[in-house]
Amino acid sequence: MYNIIHLFFNDNYSTYNLTKKYNVGMQRLNVYVNSILREIIYLKNGKFHRENKPAQVEYYLNGNIKSENYYINGGYYREDGPAIKEYYENGDIKYIEYCRGYIHLYKKNTPFAIGYYENNNVKELYYYNVNNGENGMKIIEYYENKTIKVKEYYSNSRYHREGEPAVIKYYADGSVQLEEYYINGLLHREDGPAQIYYFDNIHRQNYYINDKDIYMAQFNYLTYDKINNLIIECKDINNLLELKLAVNVKFNKNKKLLDLIESKLIMLKLI
Repeated sequence: MYNIIHLFFNDNYSTYNLTKKYNVGMQRLNVYVNSILREIIYLKNGKFHRENKPAQVEYYLNGNIKSENYYINGGYYREDGPAIKEYYENGDIKYIEYCRGYIHLYKKNTPFAIGYYENNNVKELYYYNVNNGENGMKIIEYYENKTIKVKEYYSNSRYHREGEPAVIKYYADGSVQLEEYYINGLLHREDGPAQIYYFDNIHRQNYYINDKDIYMAQFNYLTYDKINNLIIECKDINNLLELKLAVNVKFNKNKKLLDLIESKLIMLKLI
């Protein structure tokens, strides 16, 4: 049986300090701010705890529920649904997360957490990715029109993916905007560019080894058009940024630059 306590505050309060104060027995704290109920907390010996029901419920000023969190002995825990639930002010679901204690529930190809837009379309999906090293995780973010916005791959909370881009960003029409290759949180790729930017009719490539820029064919970066014609070369020469805008170029069969037949040269001082 919980001992019910009503607490009144005029301004902000600290949930943490409340749990420190009521650290003996089983307590239910009804927290009012400026006479409006803003939070209900269930404690057992100073830890969030409640069997089969939310141990913490937060409210908006209009009285609608802001969040419901399920705890057992201070850790998020729920057997039959999400342990964390967040809502928009209008009552629509905003975010859910499945976990027991400090362990997220893993099911193959099933997200352990989902974020939603106010129109109820999915905003974010969080997956455990057991094929991406220890503690691997994949996050997919969507535009409101349901097309993919970003894919991110992690291992031990750092960008990481072997042989494929760890970060992929998309335009709203579904075409790729950016690809980045990471190993253990560092931009890194040995067999090609670690960053590739895609624009309307060109793409730009940056080369990194262990998060450090390297020169490929003595260029800081290369920019190509859609049919792989090099149109910009850029390099730092004596603290001047040299840009060559190519009008016509030649390549060998490996796309190695043979000759800039015609170009416009721009020199910019680096600041």
